[in-house]
Amino acid sequence: LKGEMGEISDSVNALSRALREAKTLNELIIENAADGVIAVDTDGCVTMINPAAEEITGYSQKESMGKPYENVFGGRGYRSPILDTLEHGIDHVALEVDYPAKHQVIQISVSTSQMHNAQGEIIGALVIFSDLTAKKEVQRRIERAERLATLGELMAGVAHEVRNPLTAISGFVQILK
Repeated sequence: LKGEMGEISDSVNALSRALREAKTLNELIIENAADGVIAVDTDGCVTMINPAAEEITGYSQKESMGKPYENVFGGRGYRSPILDTLEHGIDHVALEVDYPAKHQVIQISVSTSQMHNAQGEIIGALVIFSDLTAKKEVQRRIERAERLATLGELMAGVAHEVRNPLTAISGFVQILK
């Protein structure tokens, strides 16, 4: 198109392209994040789960998308912080919880927040979490090693305290001979 209509058409197309690229960039960021990201709508149904969340929880997109979060991720008496955020508006930051993943209970650090649309209405909630299981295991091993080192020092002190009187006794025995 020529003239003003052509300029409007070009502007709309450029805006559409920029919006598509921004959306693609946001999707790429979420898909490649090392932390798990799960979003739910106002009914508590899963609307998005990234690959890291699939790996950490053991639940695939196919198993979780469009299903109630509590039915998929809330098993074995687990009360999720994301549902607390959705229902009561309470945001959580770096909350450490024991999470019943698909195959085992893992320790995760969770941050949640409500999602709002452009008009400020609540459209759901978002949870971002990372697996702390390996980090906690390393901490437990370090603490155990520190306890063993302390025990070793204590035993060395006891051995020294026992050896000192024995040395004196040994010396007196030699004098008596």
